[in-house]
Amino acid sequence: RSMPLQQCAIIVTLAMTQLAMHAHTAPAKEWPAPFQMDANLYDVFFVNDRTGWSVGDRGTILKTVDGGTSWHLQTTPVTCRLESVFFLDEFNGWAVGGYAVPYTHRAIGVVLQTTDGGATWVEKTTDFLPWLTKVVFLDNKRGFLTARPTAMFPSAVFRTEDSGKHWTPMPGVTTGGNDICFAPNG
Repeated sequence: RSMPLQQCAIIVTLAMTQLAMHAHTAPAKEWPAPFQMDANLYDVFFVNDRTGWSVGDRGTILKTVDGGTSWHLQTTPVTCRLESVFFLDEFNGWAVGGYAVPYTHRAIGVVLQTTDGGATWVEKTTDFLPWLTKVVFLDNKRGFLTARPTAMFPSAVFRTEDSGKHWTPMPGVTTGGNDICFAPNG
């Protein structure tokens, strides 16, 4: 006995949605290095004149220790687009981005953290966040994110007081794109 076409379509859609929701966490090593080295890059951050990181498509994070003369691919736990990277010093940093869930009109935000200069990156996302576009930290505990605005998060700005384990939405409404910048003290 065959299944009605409508039931088949629902089962296939559910299976594809489940696959897509877990696809971003596939090890980045599944992308051949040439694909990551050819990824579009969206942000770069230097902690001094020699050491910096750049992030982009396919979970790509590149690091330089010679002022940008050469870049080396770092291993990440995600394969989604990363849009922003920020480091407090040569060891402590965060990278953020997101991915769209097919057939759902939803986007999921991703937060990565490193405490060893990017030798290892850990996914820190524990709260539901929309696709993230910028990350800035004031110290190891306090940080801010911007995101693509959604009906649930109209301000598209979030803060943390616990190194990014949990993110609280800020009140307000955005009028379009947003960014974060803090002026140095003094």
